[in-house]
This record gives sequence, C-alpha cells and structure tokens, in this order.
Amino acid sequence: MKKITIKVFLGITMLASLFANAQLTENFDAGTALPAGWSIINSGDANGWVVGTPGGGTAHSGANVAKLVYGATAHLDYLISPAITVTTGVSDHLGFWVRHRSNTFPEPYELLLSTTGTNEADFTTTLAAAVTPTATWAEMSYSLSAYAGQTVYIAWKSTTTDQWELYIDDVVVDVAAAAVPVCSTVVSPTDGAVNVPTGNVTFAWTAVAGATSYDMFYGLTAGNATTLVGNFTGTSAAITLNGFNTTFYWKIVPKNSAGSAIGCPEWSFTTVPPPAVPANDDCANAIAVASFPYTNTQDATSATNNAGVITACVGGMNDGVWYTIVGNGSSLEVNVTAVVGWDPELGIYTGTCGALACVSSTDIGGTSGDETYVILNSVLGTTYYINVGHYNGATDTAEGPFTIEVTSLDTTPPANDALADAAAVACGSTVIGDTTYATLDQDSAPDGFGADMDAPNVWYSFTGSGVAQTVTLDLCGSAYDTSVLVYTEIAGVLTIVAANDDDATCGAFPLDTRSRVSFTSDGTTTYLIAVEGWNAASVGSFTMDVTCAVVNPPAVANQTCALALGINVDNTDVLSDNSFGDVSATQPSCDTFGTVQDVWFSFVAPASGSVDVNVSNGSMTSSNFTVYSGDCAVLTQVAGACNANIATTLTESLTALMEGSTYYVQVWSGATEQGTFSLRLSDPSLATTNFETSNFKVYPNPVKNILNLSYDQNISNVSVFNLLGQEVIAKSVNSNLSQIDMSHLANGTYMVKVSADNFTKTIKVVKQ
Repeated sequence: MKKITIKVFLGITMLASLFANAQLTENFDAGTALPAGWSIINSGDANGWVVGTPGGGTAHSGANVAKLVYGATAHLDYLISPAITVTTGVSDHLGFWVRHRSNTFPEPYELLLSTTGTNEADFTTTLAAAVTPTATWAEMSYSLSAYAGQTVYIAWKSTTTDQWELYIDDVVVDVAAAAVPVCSTVVSPTDGAVNVPTGNVTFAWTAVAGATSYDMFYGLTAGNATTLVGNFTGTSAAITLNGFNTTFYWKIVPKNSAGSAIGCPEWSFTTVPPPAVPANDDCANAIAVASFPYTNTQDATSATNNAGVITACVGGMNDGVWYTIVGNGSSLEVNVTAVVGWDPELGIYTGTCGALACVSSTDIGGTSGDETYVILNSVLGTTYYINVGHYNGATDTAEGPFTIEVTSLDTTPPANDALADAAAVACGSTVIGDTTYATLDQDSAPDGFGADMDAPNVWYSFTGSGVAQTVTLDLCGSAYDTSVLVYTEIAGVLTIVAANDDDATCGAFPLDTRSRVSFTSDGTTTYLIAVEGWNAASVGSFTMDVTCAVVNPPAVANQTCALALGINVDNTDVLSDNSFGDVSATQPSCDTFGTVQDVWFSFVAPASGSVDVNVSNGSMTSSNFTVYSGDCAVLTQVAGACNANIATTLTESLTALMEGSTYYVQVWSGATEQGTFSLRLSDPSLATTNFETSNFKVYPNPVKNILNLSYDQNISNVSVFNLLGQEVIAKSVNSNLSQIDMSHLANGTYMVKVSADNFTKTIKVVKQ
C-alpha cells in the first residue's frame, strides 16, 4: 500500500458548549493550529503531532483531530496537554477518544503524567503503557484523584516505526460520570431464615459504592418480588410484618443517577407460627387482678371466638382474653393499649361466666387504639369481668399484642400513713406498698446517714424475737427512687438508728436509686421504719423484703475513731477486715446516701508532711476511704481525700500535713460489699525498696507447693498471712534466694510479706 505523508499547520481554538462544565475540553476543531496551552516534543523522525482531518474515516466529533503520521524512522513524539489543576469532584477524571487508521498498521502509544513541567524528562509517571487502539473510535477513561491539589500535565507518547496514523479527539478533564451500581448482598433477615418474628422487623443489606438510594420490593411467591415497599437512602428499614407461617420474598435494587442495578437476587424468609392460645382465652380461666396498680402485657393473636358469650355488649365482640377484678368501693380505671396493626375493644361485665351482663363496651375504631373505661364507684366485693378482643366488623378481624393497666382512683392515704398506725413486719416477710397518696408524717424526725425525712411516707414496725439479729430491709425491687429510715422511740422522741437513700449494689441506673439498709436489733426493742422517696415528688409502689441473720461480732476491734488502730508510715501492708462492722456516726462527704460500715486507723505525719495512702481490696468488693485531721471529738476531713466505690487498688497522695500531728483514716463499705482489704502508708520523700522492679521475682503464682523468691539484696524475713491477718508461716532467710513450702496450706489467697534491706513488700499469692 502506498503511504502519503501529509503536512498540516497547527491552530488554536476554544470549545464552546459541548463540555461546558469541564476544566479542560478540546475537540481540535477551531483550526489547524495547535490549541493554546498545548505543546509537542518531536525528537524522532521528521513527522510529529499535528491538527487536521483524519486520513481515513471521520473525526469522533467535528472535522479535526490531533494526529500522528508515520515516518520511515522511529517516532519519539509527545502530544502534551495544558496545565491541569486536579480538584476532587471537579477535575479528577481524564477522558478522550482514540483510534488508529488501520489494524494492519497498528499505532500503540503510552499515556504519561508529569507533576513538574513539560520537558521529556518530567514525564515519569505512566498512566497506561503500550495501549494499542483499533480502527474504531474508543473512549478511554482514567482517574486523576491521586493527584488532588496538584498541577499536572498529560502526554500521549508514540515510538512506532513506519506504521500509519494515530488519532486523538475530544479530550476532557472533568468529574467522572456515575456508573450504574451493582447489587447489594443480604444482611438480615438472612436468606432462607425461619421463625422470623412478626411485627416490627429490621431489614438490612450491604452498602454499594456509588449507590445513592435503594428500592425495596416484596412478593409472596418466588420470582414475584415486584411490589415496591419504598425507596431508602440508608441500608436498613424497619417494616411491620403481618402473617404467621408466611414466606416473604424480597430484594434490594441499588440506584443512582446513571440508573438501577440489574439482575439483583431475590431473598426469602418465613415468619414464626402463630402463638399458642392464651391461658385466659375463656371466661372461666380469667386472670385475677389482685392489687392496684396492675399491669400485664400479652398476645391475644390466637384467642378463640367468644361471640356467643358476649353479644350483649354494644357492637358485639369476637375472640379476646379475660380478666377479673373484685370491686373495692373506689373507682377503677381499665386501660388497654394495643400495638399498631389492630384495634382492641374493651368489654366490662358482671354476673357469672355463661350468664354475663354487659356494663359497657368501648372501641375508638381505626387500626390501633387506646381503650379506657372507668368503673365508677365499683361495688365492694362484686366481680367484674373484662374482655379484651376485637370489634365484630369487616375491617377488624384479628387481635395482637397489648398491655392492660388497672388503677384504683381512690386517693385515700394508706392505712399506715401515720407513725401511730405503723404496720408490723417480721423476719422473712415481703411488704408491697404504695406512697402515691401518702402524706408526710413526722417531718421533724431526725435525718441522718444521707437520708432526710422530706417526702410522703408510710410506717412499719419491727420487734425482735428475743435474741439479737441483723435485720436487712431491701427495697431494690421498688418502682421509684426510695429512701428508708429506721428509728427507735422513747417518750415520743425519735432517734435515728440507720438509713439509706441510694444503694448502688441494687443494680445499674435507675436501680441504683433504690434503697437497702441493715441494722442490729437487740431482740426486744421495737424499731420504727419509714419508707419514702428521696424528695417530695418521689412517690410510687415499692417492695420491701425483711430478712434477719445471726449477729456476728466485728472482724476487727477498731470500729470507731476512738479505737483507731495506730499504724506506721513505713510502706508496710496492714491487713484488715470490715466484715460485720457496726454503723458509723461519721458520714464521709463522698458517700452521703446511706449508713456506712467502717474501720478506723491513725498515723502520725512525718517530717516531710507527705503521705501516700494506699487501699487494696481483698474480699471486699468495693471499698471507700477518707482522711481526717483533728481529734475524734472534732474531725475535719482533709480536702480532696475522700474516695468512693473503689473496685481496684487506689493511692491517695496527701501533702502539707502537719509534722507530728495525728491523722485518722476511715475505710468503709456497704453491708453487701464488706470483706478484707490492705492499707499501706508510705512517705514518698524517702528512698523506697526496688521491689517494684524486675530485680525481685516471685514464682510460680498461683503456687501448689514451693514458692520461690529471689532478689539482688539479701532477704531477711518472709511471713505469710491469711486474709484474716493471721500469720501462718514465718521464716528467717539471710540470703538472696528463698523457698517457702506452702503445700500444707488450704487453697485460697494469701499475703506474703518480704523484708530486705530495711524495707518490706507485701504481695498477693494464690495457693492452688
């Protein structure tokens, strides 16, 4: 084939509207001059890049293209774009169209990028290597997002020899067009799942790159999930499902501006079987409402037809479940709240099962409802029958879950509203009460132990069985924020014995606002118990469990400040135990909501005025400690030294103490948290042992038989104590190695005290 070399002149133009939103648009149709900003490098044969009409076929658009004509020797030619500022979401995509004249004479090229300039050596990045086009126009697309914020140049480089012609047309730098998204995968309910609950069900699927929303479809037969549920921008949707033992088919179709995903899969799941017929399905098995307020939640879905029994009520009712209430002379409010999806009807009857007389029937209509009926001045002793079902109508044909509440509207204060009418309680009893309509009695009674008499209350009395007992009043199961206070009374004067507002061991919030307190009964005295709320607005129902136990003597003697155990500031661990401690009269500032069970220690401040107070729990589950100055008659809490609810070891660093003055340490816990702990006082200004470093080793721990000790100084003595503080092993060593035989000791935790170089260290060791 004869080849003809065509020489053309280059020109410059601006493209007007075809690529109006792009940063760079060039179709080479403004003339035959090289467009402004474009450049070429021609260092191979005589021919190079020019602008003109293609030698075979047509341009991709318009008349002209950028073209490279063959030469007898190798090309080394670059077509170079103007400077391009890459901006995310604006100009981070390169697109162009390319072809060569004949597949018989291919014209491969390289696509290069430079971030520095337009010299040949600047093009060090290859976007595409050895691209061989075809004789048909093809669109090429490349991401520039990796160069966001930079200025770049693009070069089309050719090095062919004696081929034919290469054409480039319609170059654009813009934001990449959206592609049609792919399909999602299922998250929940999983494909093929069974026993999926009805009601509110969360559907979830995976996110798809590029999708802006998701169409959800469903159907009841395979291959027919064609009913649109809705369009969702997220990857989950809460849908209400009705129908037991039903297989649902569904699919998700991601979509964006380019269109919707194609060929997305269909998933299926099957709902649970219907619930069992309720036990109170008929009048004869009605649930008895024994006290007020009463609340019960159940599902009436499978209730059977009672229409023949209850047609006497207005409107007529089908199916339903039954409750009974015995009138108490006050007005009773019955309220039924149903879940969305069905409308309950509430029927009230008197008489006997099989011979019921309608009192009233209520139905507000719609697909869900809140039915309320008040039995005005209920007749004392009369049994009322309540049926919760659905109206006998075409649009309301099934029941579902609901909650029934029955409340007495009697505002008469409880019988034990006043101290003079205190109700007797005994060991092992459980009291259920309510302060909703109670009044505040004995407002002037003394406050204490973090509780104050300031809310509507009811009263109880407890008299022992003749022997001393530890009595615990547990209100953890109550429905509101309670307080409980315990008094004795002599000649009309109340003396507070114990109290609690909040007990954190009742559970996580809001249970930690409930109360629990223990006190010691001498066996003959009558104790008066007030149950109230933490303030005047705190009222409601409560449960109080009364339990009694044998009185145990305190584990240690230092129960009061006057009996404080003196300890040295010498970095020695002092073991102690606050089990069965008595109630303290000193209330620390960081635990103001109940009686505290404490033990006391004293120390003399060293010359440095600095002391580190370290408390570490043994069997005590939560410890608390603070430090006082002064004397036992007038104690002043050291600022910032109060620490509460400590589950791990804690050190409080005291400074500016008065040299030679005596200070007191109070360590306490609640009755359910009592146990062993260790207290260590040290002077941080003095040099201390290096036992904390790797120079001291104890192994194995846990230990079965022999405990090995090693140190880089001579160990002088080793003592082993149980958690009651009793020394069970004592050994003189005078060596840097020692072995302690613990094989004869019972399994458990022990404290091993090691002395070396005038210092001591106590470590915890577990014996297996």
